[in-house]
Amino acid sequence: MAPLQGEHKYVARLPTIRSQLYSLVWACALPAILGIALLTNNFIVRERKTIQQDTLITARALIQAVDRDLNTGITVALALANSPSIDSRDFAAFYRQATDVLRPEFPGYNFVLHDRDSVQLLNTARPYGEVYPDPFSAARIAQVFKTGKPLISNLFYAGALKRPLVAIHAPVVRDGKVVYVISVAFVPERLGQVLREQLLPADRVTGIFDANGVLVARTHDPEKYVGRPVSPTLMSRFRLRQEEASMSLGFGAALDTVAGSMRLLSANRDEAFELLRLAVSEPRFDQDRFEQRRAQTIAALNQANQRPGTVAQRTMMAT
Repeated sequence: MAPLQGEHKYVARLPTIRSQLYSLVWACALPAILGIALLTNNFIVRERKTIQQDTLITARALIQAVDRDLNTGITVALALANSPSIDSRDFAAFYRQATDVLRPEFPGYNFVLHDRDSVQLLNTARPYGEVYPDPFSAARIAQVFKTGKPLISNLFYAGALKRPLVAIHAPVVRDGKVVYVISVAFVPERLGQVLREQLLPADRVTGIFDANGVLVARTHDPEKYVGRPVSPTLMSRFRLRQEEASMSLGFGAALDTVAGSMRLLSANRDEAFELLRLAVSEPRFDQDRFEQRRAQTIAALNQANQRPGTVAQRTMMAT
């Protein structure tokens, strides 16, 4: 029957061979493309986690290295605080005693003895006999007199030496009362040396900043950046991480024992115990990371063997 006038005739067209080939290629290639994309994403995620873990391990090693220097300063300052020369007010003898401690292996730069009014009764970086008012340190000195506890300062500008420093202020206690404050200062160059001794990759920039967000030391271009504030974004992220940091995991080993410790909040219990399980049952010993940590440990041991406390203890045991 012929179509009526005005009606349209529809004819179904079969797909061409080219379109069928395109469809076949896409049908075969699409799963492979999706699989490669998923594998790539999984690889990136795992590598990011590895980098984060390695960075965390390196940061902890740096913290331990810096803490060793600061703890040495606190220990020596507290030892000097018990000097009989202070009791007899023989400050000239105390000046000589403090100066003798300032050997190349000691991390501190100088010692200062303050009274309650933040007056420097002596400063080993200056000739003996000079009495120097130190208003820049008055708030820190007053805090030590109030609390009776050592204090680690932020980066500050030392008026007597006309240079930036970080200081540890330790109390000199007699009959349960703070009578003086002894301070040991650290120069940024020394803290920067501690960072460089950790044998970090040459392209990795590492720095130390204080509670005010001011750079105290830096591995690259320290003369350009030390004393300048870090970016507000970095500081805000750091404070956020401080608030979020609610668990820690650590291990130690002796000759015949292995010990571990974990601190956590109950809200993060599942995640914390999963990390503990991975650390115990699936530890990783990547050769390059192992060699880096080995070199860092050897450097730390060599540095520790030159510390005054270690040398004194070894000499005493030998005699």
